[in-house]
Amino acid sequence: MITPSDIEADLFKLCKGRELARTSATAVTLFKSVGYALEDLVAARQIWETYEKN
Repeated sequence: MITPSDIEADLFKLCKGRELARTSATAVTLFKSVGYALEDLVAARQIWETYEKN
């Protein structure tokens, strides 16, 4: 079970680069959508833009 103390950053901070997501190849990033399509769209756009830059 995931508890609040297991959460290291929220989606906003990750997308803005204020927090690091994965720090190693074995680290796992888990995203739990709460059903707001706008949040999913913003996350997808951020990932796509990062992908295009690299």
